[in-house]
Amino acid sequence: MRQTEAKPVPLPPAGSHYVKCRVPLVAWIIEVSDALKLSNVTASHACYLMDRLFVSEKLNKPSERPMYQLIAMICILLASKYIETALYTPVMAELNDMSENTYSLALFREVELSALQWLDWNVNAITPMNYLKPFLALGATNDDTTNQEISKLVVLLLGLVLQDFSFASYPPSLVCAGAIYSG
Repeated sequence: MRQTEAKPVPLPPAGSHYVKCRVPLVAWIIEVSDALKLSNVTASHACYLMDRLFVSEKLNKPSERPMYQLIAMICILLASKYIETALYTPVMAELNDMSENTYSLALFREVELSALQWLDWNVNAITPMNYLKPFLALGATNDDTTNQEISKLVVLLLGLVLQDFSFASYPPSLVCAGAIYSG
């Protein structure tokens, strides 16, 4: 897994509009993922894809700013198609309902295809959430309740870390290990 860790996302320029909008977008991705009963890994993966898209020069333009929510929805869709089983993958209409049907399904499909092209069809990523189970298994106790409590605390810490863009420049394994150590 370490060989395929997500490459660090380059930090956007200081004062970038995306950096200002990122925290509410990440919170929204987590909220939508919870509402759709998607895994924490899927939400983390969606945020990684969103970061890759928005730090690219192709999308970091003033004319594209109103599309932030649509791009976030596309990232949830792509991540869920990659991570979740077919039974749990939301459809475009479900995601569009979360935005009060702001976008047409045709635009949704068009932007999904564009996002895949901008990503060079590479949606593979290893995020800190991918390391959670293997790392926790190494330090597991004989008490299931304790293991569950530790896991919940680390998921909470990783959710907070996910909202801080500066952590995107660190290897995901290091971020997860730090969250476990802090928990």
